Amino acid sequence: MRTLKQYGRSTHNVSASRGTRSTVMSGKPAGPNSAITPELPTIRNRARDAVRNSPYIGNALRALVKHEVGTGITCKFLVEDEPIRLALEAAWRESLPNMFSDGVGHFYAGQRLGSRGRNESGEIFLRRRRRPNRSTSSVPMQVQLLESDLLDTTYNVQLSNGNYIRAGIELNSRGERVAYWFFKDHPDDQQSTRTYSSSQQRVRILAKDVVHHYIPLRAGQLRGVPIHSSALFKNSNLESYDDYELERKKNHASFTGTIEREARYNAQGIQIDPLTGETFDTDDVIPDVSFTAGVITQLGDGEQLKLFDAEKGGEFYADYMRQQLMSISASFGVPYEIVTGDWSKVNDRILRAVLNDFQREIEAIQELYLVTQLCQSTLAWWLDAGYLSGRLNLPDYVNRREEYLNVDWRPQGWAYVHPEQDAKAAILRIENDLSTHEKEARKLNNDSQKVLKANVEHMAAKQDLMKKNGVETPEDKDKKEDSDEVSKPSE
Repeated sequence: MRTLKQYGRSTHNVSASRGTRSTVMSGKPAGPNSAITPELPTIRNRARDAVRNSPYIGNALRALVKHEVGTGITCKFLVEDEPIRLALEAAWRESLPNMFSDGVGHFYAGQRLGSRGRNESGEIFLRRRRRPNRSTSSVPMQVQLLESDLLDTTYNVQLSNGNYIRAGIELNSRGERVAYWFFKDHPDDQQSTRTYSSSQQRVRILAKDVVHHYIPLRAGQLRGVPIHSSALFKNSNLESYDDYELERKKNHASFTGTIEREARYNAQGIQIDPLTGETFDTDDVIPDVSFTAGVITQLGDGEQLKLFDAEKGGEFYADYMRQQLMSISASFGVPYEIVTGDWSKVNDRILRAVLNDFQREIEAIQELYLVTQLCQSTLAWWLDAGYLSGRLNLPDYVNRREEYLNVDWRPQGWAYVHPEQDAKAAILRIENDLSTHEKEARKLNNDSQKVLKANVEHMAAKQDLMKKNGVETPEDKDKKEDSDEVSKPSE
C-alpha cells in the first residue's frame, strides 16, 4: 500500500497541503466576527469609493437595487373582515408618502435606500421614531435609516449587569440582542451642525426599536460586509490598467510616425546631412514635421516615412477586460451583461437561462431579507402605533395582532422576455390546472380580483357608451343573429 508521501502529498486533502506550492494560500483561523469587524471600516470606505468612482461597480449596485425593489414592494392586507381591510388599505396609502424621516419620504424610496445601503455598505439600520398625534393626520410613526458608521465596530465593553457589547451591539447572557449603542451624529460627517465631540457621544436604543438589515454569511455574524468586498482589490488594479492603456493609446496617437534617413559620414568619419552634405551639430534640435489631412508631402533623397501601428500592443485588451469584468460582476451576483451592457455574445435562450438564475437569487433576497427585515417590521411598528394612538380601529388587537400582520408583500413583477410566448404559457398553465389566475397575476404584481372587477366595469361602461351613441354592441349582434335564425322558414 502506497503512502501519502509516495503520492507526493503530505495530507489527505490537497487544500490542506503545506508544501511550497501552497505558500500563496492564506488560511488564518478567524471567527465570524473577528474576521471582519477590525477591518470593516476600511472595507466599507473602499467599497463606497469604488461605487462613486467605478462606472461598472456603480452600475452593478444600481442593477441590484433596481431588481430587488424596482418601483416598490407593495402590501396587500389579508384580513377577512372587509370593512377593516378597506380601512387598513386606506390608512396605509395615506401613510406611505411620509413613512421615512430625514427627507427620505415615501416608503418605496426607503426600500430602495435600504437595499442600496445593505449592498453598498453591508448593512443599514432602521429605527422606529414615534411621533406625537398632533404632528400628523396619519399614523404617528416614522422610520429613520441609520448608516452602519453610526454603530462603532470597535466598541466592545463588558457591562456590570452581565450584558456585554460587541461591535456596538449589546447582548445578554443568552446572546440575544438587547440594545444598540449608536453615535449621536455621524462620526465622519464634517458638515454636522453640532460640535465634533457630540459625534463621539453614544445613545443606547432598545433592540425592539431597531431593525438590523443585513445578510449574515456565517452563523453568529453580528455585522454585515459590502457585497462586492471580494472585488475591490481586483477593481482597483483593473481601473489602473485601464487608465494606463488609455494613456498609452493617447500618447501613441500623438505621434504619427518618423522620417528615417540613411546615416552618411565624410572622410574624417563625421556624420553629415545626406541632403546638404554639411556636418551635424549635435546641439541642434531635430525639427518636427507636421501633416494635415489631404496633404501629400515629398521626401528628400534617402528619406523614408515609417508610420506607427497604433493598435499594436493592445491586441488582447477587450478579452482581458471582459474576463476581469466577469469576475467583478460575479462578486455582486449580477450577470456580466447587465453590469456592462454587452449583449453581443448572448442569444435568447442563453438570456432566459441567465435571467432565470439571477431572478431566483433576487426573489430569495426579497422574501428572506427585504420583506422579513424591512417591510414586515415597518408594518408591525405602524400597526402598533396606529392602535395605540387610536388612528386605526383594530378590534381585539392584542389577541389578533398576528391576524392583522398577515399580509402579502408583492415585489414589482418581472418583465416578459418574449411577451406573446410568456403570456400564452401563462394561459396554458391556467387552462391545464397547473396554476391559478391569482398566482399568474401575482407574478406581474397584480391583484386578480381587482383586475377582474376593473375589466367587468370597463366592459359594462363600454357597452353603455355604445348604446347611447347608437353603436351596435356584440350583445345586440348576437340577439339579431338568433332572431334571424328563428325567422328562417323550415326546409
